[in-house]
Amino acid sequence: MKFSLPQKKVFLHSSNITVNWGDMDALGHVNNTMYFRYMETARVNWLNSLGIKLGKNNQSFIIVNAFCEFLAPLTYPQTLEIKTFISKMGNTSIDISHDLEIEDQDQKPNLIANGFVTCVWFDFKENKSVPLPTVLTDLLLNLK
Repeated sequence: MKFSLPQKKVFLHSSNITVNWGDMDALGHVNNTMYFRYMETARVNWLNSLGIKLGKNNQSFIIVNAFCEFLAPLTYPQTLEIKTFISKMGNTSIDISHDLEIEDQDQKPNLIANGFVTCVWFDFKENKSVPLPTVLTDLLLNLK
């Protein structure tokens, strides 16, 4: 089964992440699971930049769908730029996509992976999804 990334997306944030030696596997490149960690870090960086603290009031995002398309290998000590985009917003969820890029020899961005997640805002005390925080919906509505 092949997933397609959304064509419509609005830029939200950019994060730089340096690959650690321990991110690589026995094959000498970054293990595929780390790409999901990098995307998670980029999302948390974006939310922190908005002043949204995950876990406050027992609420946070949970991931209900995630995939990644791997286009080129990544190795230590490369630095990634992860661009974060929104493609869809609902009452309790948002669809976020990520472009993972490294600079090539000419300092031009080179897309090495792209990924997608559906995030649902969740109340862990009530054990159910709840509306997105107002600070988030206000910002996202202004981006459209």
